[in-house]
Amino acid sequence: MAQKRVDLRDAMLFVMTSVDGPTGYYDTKSPPTVIWGCVQFGEGNFTATLNDAPEYMGDRGKLDDVRFGDEAPMDVSFEGKFTGLRLPPYPINDPLMTYSLAELITGKLMDVSTYGTRLAGLPEPWLVAEPGGATLTACIPYCTWLEVHLNPKLSCPDLTIEGEAQLYQYFRAPSINIDFDAGQISVTGNAHILVPQAQRVEFTYTNIADAAPLDPAEWAYDPRDSNFV
Repeated sequence: MAQKRVDLRDAMLFVMTSVDGPTGYYDTKSPPTVIWGCVQFGEGNFTATLNDAPEYMGDRGKLDDVRFGDEAPMDVSFEGKFTGLRLPPYPINDPLMTYSLAELITGKLMDVSTYGTRLAGLPEPWLVAEPGGATLTACIPYCTWLEVHLNPKLSCPDLTIEGEAQLYQYFRAPSINIDFDAGQISVTGNAHILVPQAQRVEFTYTNIADAAPLDPAEWAYDPRDSNFV
């Protein structure tokens, strides 16, 4: 088990999901409509735990063989005090209506037409459809993507050094605690991956109003997605 702990003082956290729920097919040439919100932290921590540990076997009390252990999703949690929050608007003619942060994280969106909830979020196509984008074969809990930007320009706009972007795909959170009065957030869940993606980036934005996640094409495809790209 390995842990990566990130100080969120100069971080922007993007939560990416989709307004599209399960349909009768999954067309890889027309991916779901992605929406995103972002959280700027004044202080806090983002912790990711890798659970793909090898197994060691003994022989009469001594170390002997070693083999790969069972794969397991990453444990991901983030908590802290946020200083800025940017949420996407509902696709209706009311500029005051926005998706909540909990909706973005869970993929359970409020249906303003029925005052109920509907399932949305980003799918894992190899779990829900046949290769090439055919009839759906399953309806699993849809997920979100978390993209963390460690951007030094948030504190020092004139810096020209690179920051770092990290991507945690297929995240699901059974525990969400948001206190808007105190500006506190605490989320715990799992990412259905073995390791996150990371890359060095010289960010161009210096505040939350201009912030945006990277183009999805700048990230590598998941190997499990090879039949769908």
